[in-house]
Amino acid sequence: MVSDTGEPDEPVRVIVLNDRPESANSLTFGVMAELQAAVESAGDRAILLLAKGKSFCSGLDRFDVLKAIVTEESCERPLERLLALYSTILRYEPLTVCVVQGEAVGGGVGLAACFDCVFALPEAVMTIPFGAYVPLARVLIPVLNLRRVRFGFQDTDDWIGKSLPAGEAQGRQLVNEIIHRDELNDADAPRELTRRARRNARPIDPVALARCESGFEQAKEAALKAEVGFAIGVGLIHNILGSLIHGLNPDRGK
Repeated sequence: MVSDTGEPDEPVRVIVLNDRPESANSLTFGVMAELQAAVESAGDRAILLLAKGKSFCSGLDRFDVLKAIVTEESCERPLERLLALYSTILRYEPLTVCVVQGEAVGGGVGLAACFDCVFALPEAVMTIPFGAYVPLARVLIPVLNLRRVRFGFQDTDDWIGKSLPAGEAQGRQLVNEIIHRDELNDADAPRELTRRARRNARPIDPVALARCESGFEQAKEAALKAEVGFAIGVGLIHNILGSLIHGLNPDRGK
């Protein structure tokens, strides 16, 4: 959902992630395309990203990723779409602001990290999972470290497997300021949050941004190399499930 406020002194485009709150607002191909289009067409407005439901964003939609691996034998397309969205937000020159109101996971943490200013509610949690597909999580490291560099801190690889409450996320420079839910209920909230964000935001150094985008490509290539074994495992599971279904219903497909 996209709406534009009409105040001439602080025009704001408000984007709300509410495609599928029951799926924790995962990033399907459609959602990523809509988000990118909303940013690209915002003109000179500040952008404010909000989310509906208990979660902010759970990252790449697992079904889209599995479908790409099973049908295309690669997760390159969802990765490219995600990284294109990240770069579009990072390169948007007017102010970008987001509010993390619940749990952000994986690519959802990376999405928030692309914004100039990140507000979080006290109950927010940012999780970079440690699981069977760590190379995919490593794609996030360049943008997480870019936020640290923007605020005068050094890079770190200590991201994978972390689940950070709002206070700890703020200590790692993933959150600028913790706010309360009541502050979102005011009709003037978009304008007030963008005004506060201007005081917190830091410009992106072009060299640091170029290094981040180079890191995206390197991490993507590493993920694509590592996915071979993952794809084989998914293919085996797919075949086993297919055999089981056929065994339960031998007439299926005739």
